Amino acid sequence: MNIIAVNVNQSMGNMWDPRISWLYPYMNKSPQKRKGGQIRFTNEQTDALEHKFDSHKYLSPQERKKLAKSLSLSERQVKTWFQNRRAKWRRVRKDGEDEDEMPNGASARSLGQLQTSNPYLQC
Repeated sequence: MNIIAVNVNQSMGNMWDPRISWLYPYMNKSPQKRKGGQIRFTNEQTDALEHKFDSHKYLSPQERKKLAKSLSLSERQVKTWFQNRRAKWRRVRKDGEDEDEMPNGASARSLGQLQTSNPYLQC
């Protein structure tokens, strides 16, 4: 059995070596840095995003593209901002309902509905 030792550093040039052809797709790609990390939106960007969110909880791809371009943001940033903002909106709404709960677990809203639907409970 013949084992072929290949020095990858020597083959990194423009020469094609059939012994490591499986490696070429990985060699041609430039090392990409992870694009993670938080960015800080400017006050103007945040105000514009909030204003749009007040009128539309969801954006069409065309609306997202237009908004991203007008704010000098990527579409992905706008999409992520809207996803996070909807999650916050749902959480705040849920927390607001939890504050309305009575000590026995019945909410003020459900008691109000019960009173209007049941004539025997009206005072």
